[in-house]
Amino acid sequence: MHYVEDPLEISGKIKQYGLHNSIGGEHERGGTFNTLTHFGLSYIEFLGIKDREKFIHQQSEIFEYSPMATINQNLGKQGFVRFAIRTNNLQDIADRLTQKGIKIDGPTPLSRKTPEGKVLSWKLLYAGSSLSELALPFFIDWEQDDEERKTYLFENNLLSPHSKGALSLEYVAFAVKDFSTSYDLWKEWFGLEAGENYRDEEWNAEVRTLKLNGGNLLFAKPLGQGFVNEVIQNRGSSPFMVGLLGAKEKADIHLNGGIYRFL
Repeated sequence: MHYVEDPLEISGKIKQYGLHNSIGGEHERGGTFNTLTHFGLSYIEFLGIKDREKFIHQQSEIFEYSPMATINQNLGKQGFVRFAIRTNNLQDIADRLTQKGIKIDGPTPLSRKTPEGKVLSWKLLYAGSSLSELALPFFIDWEQDDEERKTYLFENNLLSPHSKGALSLEYVAFAVKDFSTSYDLWKEWFGLEAGENYRDEEWNAEVRTLKLNGGNLLFAKPLGQGFVNEVIQNRGSSPFMVGLLGAKEKADIHLNGGIYRFL
């Protein structure tokens, strides 16, 4: 999820960079709206506030670890906010996380209206813990299997080729202060397999990887002054970059507080 002031403006920029982007719709109760850029079943949601009064009113009702609460805590700074994991077993996940002492809210049925006036429904599960320096992922159930989901996306012009290349979401990168309060906890809590560990000279950071279908998770801990340290100073521990594999040309795009790296 990439919070931006105006998703429609971003849609124009994204298309200039060679990425397909579609109008998502409005979350009427929460006062937000979005546009979407898909990479297979993985996607970036550009979320903005359309009705600030509704958005502010919603803050008193929402779970403290929801993405909307994170946007509020960030004082509306543009950039990557949270990410979701797609699943078909929300209740099992809720039970497992509860057993590990993690706070949960849901599963909760939600919906939004598409530009064509159709109502799209899904279920969400929010989770949070004060032990993690990063906001935890949230979980989404589209109530469709992968093939049904692909068919829906194709039929609604959401899953279309990118002129930039045959792109897939390779990773999401997080700036962290300590692996014991991020990487280690997430590995145990979510049962994820460890991937490559390395030193990134460009970032001046040690990087550890967790494998996840649809895009790996990179945890970057600063080794001193440098790019990752600047992210932490400016935004705190947070996601700061997505890596997109399969680009015709390698490049970095800095877009409204987030970095898109074409690999």
